[in-house]
Order: sequence, then structure tokens, then C-alpha cells
Amino acid sequence: GRDLTRDGDRHERAASGLREIGTRFHRSGRHAEALRALDAARAIAPSSGHPARTRAHALFRLGRAAEAVAAMRGAGDAGALGELLLLSDRHAEAVRAFRSVDGDGGGGALARNSRWTGYLGGALHALGRHAEAVAALRGVPARALAPDAALRLGHALAQLRRLDEAAVAFREIAAPSKAADGGVDVLATLNLGLVLADLRGRAREATAAFEAVLATSPGLEDAWLGLATAQLALGEGKGEDDDAGDGGSGRSGPAALLDVMAGANEGCASQAGTAAQQARLVRATVAFRRALALRDAESTAAALDTRTRRVYDNLATALALQRRDAEAVPLWEAALRSLATAMP
Repeated sequence: GRDLTRDGDRHERAASGLREIGTRFHRSGRHAEALRALDAARAIAPSSGHPARTRAHALFRLGRAAEAVAAMRGAGDAGALGELLLLSDRHAEAVRAFRSVDGDGGGGALARNSRWTGYLGGALHALGRHAEAVAALRGVPARALAPDAALRLGHALAQLRRLDEAAVAFREIAAPSKAADGGVDVLATLNLGLVLADLRGRAREATAAFEAVLATSPGLEDAWLGLATAQLALGEGKGEDDDAGDGGSGRSGPAALLDVMAGANEGCASQAGTAAQQARLVRATVAFRRALALRDAESTAAALDTRTRRVYDNLATALALQRRDAEAVPLWEAALRSLATAMP
């Protein structure tokens, strides 16, 4: 008679080879071929163990997210399931998956996995549960917190208006030694500037952060707006108590260009306020206009959106404080017309 044991052994060897090939394809980014090999292995030896996680990730990479999640549920790996749910923007389910890692009996497996804990914090933050996000992310040692998770910690703290703590979190990531190339981490430094600009008396530090961003990314509208807002605060006397200025010789890049452009416009400024405040108002004017130029390049809409109206208002304020009313009034008028048009 037929030796079924020998047939089974042959099938298992073939399935094992296909599983190995599927895994290699997946690692090299050939996900469709990986899926075919893994499914063929399962068809040959359905009762044998199969790399369900690899198959689920291959499905996800092929854009078949719902099938990937279903496959990962079958694998019984709660942490890996949480990752796929998070990547699928199914944040509430991701939170439940990550929190089920420890099971009913606890055991601390989640706490020992800094990646999963960071993802849990990210899912909570996305759900607006910022206090829980901070608690989760603070449970990970700072040295083990991935940069994206550290950014989420800063954002969650900012949402809770714990701005001093948020500034510390962003500054830690923004340190040059933390950037991949030893330079400026643009996203972290930009967020640091935005938080500092929102803190009383920290406008000079915010200016330094925005200028560091612009030295690397001179086309970043948010950085020009942040710089302009910080300079306006300083020009109004709200940002700092002293008039030490914001730098001098040795400045380079957009910061130096801003100084040159501001110097060309100083004749338009009145003598009201200190010379340092007037210089800052001129720099704010230049920066607001640069932001508007970048904004106009992105949109041709005739009506001003809320953000652009705010820029018009701030630019007009900077001009009015320099007694440049002829330039300020049309901006305020345009903003008011747009607001009236937008109202139901």
C-alpha cells in the first residue's frame, strides 16, 4: 500500500521550503510573491505551523489592510495586531490590542516592550486621550523612546497645555546629536519653536528655533509664520523684558537675508518704541510676507481661509505699529471682506 507517512514528510519538506522562500521574498520587499509562496505552503501542509505574522504583514504591504488584520488576529499576537490596527488608523482597537498584551494576569510584557508602549501612547494621543498618552509614554525610559513616540509625547503635553514640559520633550529630540545626520531635526525643532512662542517670555528662544529650521528648510511656511509671530511679540514688547537684540554679525542663511531685507525697510519705521523693537517689527513684516508668498504659491483661491486672514491681521498689526497705516489698512479691509464672504 501507499506510505502515507512518507507522503506527509515530502509535503512537509515542500511546505517548509516554500515558507522559507516566502519569508525571504517578504524581507526583500517582494510581497506578492511572498504571499503566493506562503499560501502554497499552507495548501500543501495545512496542519503545519505557518508564519502568520509574515503573511499578515505581506497582505498589509499589498494594501489589503482588512485581510491583514484578520490574519494577525488568527496569529494570536496582540502586540503585532496592535501595530497593524494603528497603521490602519483603527486607534481604539489598537489601544485594546496593546492593553491585552499582558492578559488578565498582568505580567508586565507591555511595559517591557518600549516599541509597543510607544505605539499605545500614539494611539491614545490620536484619540484625544492625551493624559493617558503621556502616562503611557512616560512609562518608557527616555533613552528607549523612539523619536516618533517622543514627538507624540511632546504633542500630548502641548495639548494638555503643559507647555514647559512639552518644550523639554521637543528640545530633547531637537538636540543635534539626536538627528540622524547630526544636524537639525526639522520637525522637532519646529514644534519646539511653536511651543516656546506660546510661552510668555520665550520669544527669543522661539526665534532661534525657527531660524535653525529655516537654515535647513527655507521654504517651510510654518517656520516663517512662527518666526514672524515671535518677532511681532518682541516688537510689541510682549516676548522678552530686555532689548538685547536677536543676534548680529555671523548670522547666515535666511536669518542673514532677513536682516538685509529688514535693513532696507527700516526707513519706513517710525521712531516710536525702542530701536530694537522697531527692528523686530520690520523683521516680522518681512517674515509674514515671505509666509504669504509661500502660501500664495500653494493656493489660487480668491477667498482667504482662516489661517490666511490671521496672517493678514498680524501683518497689518506689525505695519500699523511702524506707522505704516497706508499698507496696514488694505490688509485689514481684505481680511474683513473675506470674513464677511465666509459668513453664512
